[in-house]
Amino acid sequence: MNRRRGLLALWLLLALAGLAAVLAGLAAAASHSARTSERYRQGLAAEYAAESGAVWGLLYLRSHELPETYSTVFSVSPGTETAVRLAPDTDEDTADSPQTAVVYARGGDTASGVLRYVILTVDVTGDDPRTVTVTEVENKKW
Repeated sequence: MNRRRGLLALWLLLALAGLAAVLAGLAAAASHSARTSERYRQGLAAEYAAESGAVWGLLYLRSHELPETYSTVFSVSPGTETAVRLAPDTDEDTADSPQTAVVYARGGDTASGVLRYVILTVDVTGDDPRTVTVTEVENKKW
């Protein structure tokens, strides 16, 4: 009888150890999934913030004169900010060509380091109904 009781205790111990291992694996997988989805959400919010900053820069160029340089930072949502910098592109300006400007936009959370960048090279023509045409789009760090 003692042999059976010892064998039963051993099987019970092995079953509990296996159950604990399975539960630990499930907890680790859930934690990893939660971290991954949070980083994805932060990256998506940063991308939208950078793109909205670029659109804001285009609208600014459409309604204002081309500045020497202009920078602004505004908050999109708690923890997410957008930085926009406008600068004329002096390499291509001639008397009969349109004015060329560069719109730099950065969005994201600087505390967590999740940042996305957008750089637009644009041509600005006309005076009262000003036309802004995007000629080049990049997404590298500036």
